[in-house]
Amino acid sequence: MKRKPEVSVIIPVKNEGLWIRKTLDSLLHAKTTLPFEVIVVDNGSEDGCCDFLSSNSHDQIQLAREKERGISKARNTGARLAQGDYLIFCDAHLVFEDNWMDRLIEPLQQGIADAINPCIADVQNPNRMGFGYTWGENLSIQWNAGLPMPFPSPFLAGGCLAIPREVFNHVEGFDDQFRGWGYEDQEMSLKLWLWGYKCWIQPKVKILHFFRTSSPPYPYLSEEIDYNLLRMSYLHFKEERIEKCRELLNSATPKTIEQKVLQSGVLEMRNKYKALRKYDDDWFMDQFGIPF
Repeated sequence: MKRKPEVSVIIPVKNEGLWIRKTLDSLLHAKTTLPFEVIVVDNGSEDGCCDFLSSNSHDQIQLAREKERGISKARNTGARLAQGDYLIFCDAHLVFEDNWMDRLIEPLQQGIADAINPCIADVQNPNRMGFGYTWGENLSIQWNAGLPMPFPSPFLAGGCLAIPREVFNHVEGFDDQFRGWGYEDQEMSLKLWLWGYKCWIQPKVKILHFFRTSSPPYPYLSEEIDYNLLRMSYLHFKEERIEKCRELLNSATPKTIEQKVLQSGVLEMRNKYKALRKYDDDWFMDQFGIPF
């Protein structure tokens, strides 16, 4: 009898070329003691990169196809199909080491953390490593330095993020209203911390990530990035910080973008989140020494 998967690895895919094949090959050949499944969500690819999975006979892999709706929605689609008690969201351009999965979810099983990242390194320069990240001035990204033992991080990267399915469902997953790419990982990490969960780094696991220098799968559209930033601020920030986020918008039509955010039901969601959270944004910024 086939064992129920303990872990569901969810991989959103958009125009990944040969990398999705390489990622799956690495994933399936890495040693593990855990029964797992793989859910590939083809998020509107135009290069046929997932076509080889249409006739896939590997019983561990499930392919879901949908129109391009952004990475948050693709991750949520995979989570809805998942059977595992633990979800691991992975980019489609990764290389895995033996026993990475077992060691990554160990702090989750022990109750030390509620969501976790490995060390993420560059395929082309493995000594270039990131251990989660924080915000600098004006919400600039600053990667954490590594420590020998698991440690807390303000933000986790969605490129390899493990979380118990129960926790993921409680916080209602990634924000389905986010567009394209941008701030979805930060919003999820922020929500977890404010609701009383703990985001940690497992430095004993190292995943190699291919960083593109051109043609990213999700284009960097200032309108979508600004929309996501403003939506995140309305969901979680007090008014003074919302105003700071308005000043950071790069789009030529910031008022139009704010109008779209307000029409998305964000104020109703803001009130819901406020009632459910354990901490506020002042606590978060003070906790991690973030100058914003």
